[in-house]
Amino acid sequence: MFATDPAALRTIRDTGKMHQRQKMDYFAVLSENLEVILNHIDDGIYISDKFGNTVWVNDVYEEVTGLTRSEVMHKNLYDLQREGLFSVVLNPEVVRTKKRVQAAVQLKNGNHVVINAKPILDKNGDVELVIAFNRDATHINKLNTLIQDQEELISSVTQHIATIQGALTPETQPIVGDARSKEAIELLRRISKSGANFLLLGETGVGKDVFARAAHKYSPRHEAIFLKVNCGGIADQLVESELFGYAPGSFSGADPRGKMGYFEAANGGTIFLDEIGELPLNLQSRLLWVLQDKEIVRVGANDPIKVDVRIIAATNKDLEEEVRQGRFREDLFYRLNVASITVPPLRKRPTDIVLLLDHYIGYYNKQYGKQIALSEDVLDQLQLYAWPGNVRELKNFIENAIITSKYHTISMREIPDHMKANAPADIGDVDVPIKGNYKEMVANFEYALLTKAIREHGTVDRAAKALKMDRSTIFRKLGKVKKQS
Repeated sequence: MFATDPAALRTIRDTGKMHQRQKMDYFAVLSENLEVILNHIDDGIYISDKFGNTVWVNDVYEEVTGLTRSEVMHKNLYDLQREGLFSVVLNPEVVRTKKRVQAAVQLKNGNHVVINAKPILDKNGDVELVIAFNRDATHINKLNTLIQDQEELISSVTQHIATIQGALTPETQPIVGDARSKEAIELLRRISKSGANFLLLGETGVGKDVFARAAHKYSPRHEAIFLKVNCGGIADQLVESELFGYAPGSFSGADPRGKMGYFEAANGGTIFLDEIGELPLNLQSRLLWVLQDKEIVRVGANDPIKVDVRIIAATNKDLEEEVRQGRFREDLFYRLNVASITVPPLRKRPTDIVLLLDHYIGYYNKQYGKQIALSEDVLDQLQLYAWPGNVRELKNFIENAIITSKYHTISMREIPDHMKANAPADIGDVDVPIKGNYKEMVANFEYALLTKAIREHGTVDRAAKALKMDRSTIFRKLGKVKKQS
């Protein structure tokens, strides 16, 4: 049989001896090169016996700790601690517990290291050596600082994000019912899908930021970031660094690590530059560069950074007049004005007033846990009010009324006097000048008559009863003249 064949047995024995010799050769190679291998480890290695006598340190130990080999070799850890080289010695704890011990240690030269000390046991299970891996805490601190910087950046950007992936919030969804508003929204949808930069125009408080957020929602970039920047709300000396960022050490007081600007933060998404008319002239040229070349340069840096950002700009100023007065660059105006949308003021879209009142009453009732409604005469009066502050004024009025009202129904006694007096009766008498065509004069006469009746009777309901007409007819005739004006 094969198992009793002497030749086969000799072959097996010879093969085993060869493998054993190879194994011994490998150990010899490892033994000869052990110091080289240990010197290639990134951590500083400090080996001591169980009594704390230094046995060996690798080259990296000198780099990590700043201590030379001659300072520690053949010396006892306790003596080195007494000399002040170490603040803590881990050796006795490792010997006592026979387990790994970790600690952050300050050295005499001020360096900080994280030490991970482990026991090497003999065949009896007793500690023979202690090997300590020393890692530069400065490197760890840099990593922690980098993480902290990223968290701060995320936090900073989050403060400006209005919507990221998802439906528009109740406070930002456009609420439209009037024909003019619907027309503006339809135009907004068409422009948004094109991806082109555009201008939003309109009085203060009409809701240009709501339209901008809606434009982002309708656009191909809707899953990316939307970043709102109020150009008029940043100090002049900070506008450039906030928009474009800055390199490390660019100016006194700057973060030594540098900072990312809004355009970099909005890369891939939409940046909404509100109050663009407030941007200083010198920075208008920088913005023009972004529009033309799609790149920015941080303050104090030389290398351009490519950015892919859709720009929506808004203003309540007449930019064409600003261009004529030399306060706004003509080339920038044309670059931004690829398309424009004018958001009509609230007084020119009376149908929206009722919708907005209803929306914000529900919204703030829910927010403050109340059940408050408007009386009919208050609702009538608010529809007649001119709302010079537009949607912003309406929203603030409703919030204040919900918070402060003592009753379940807001009555005329809780309405400010200026809102009562500001029914749109800018014709003080029923006398109407002979001006315009016949239909316009008749409409103006009806307007003056109806507004005078409302003032005298106090509410639309009472005026309608006195005039023996339906209240909806009064609103229709008043709204008709408003639109003409």
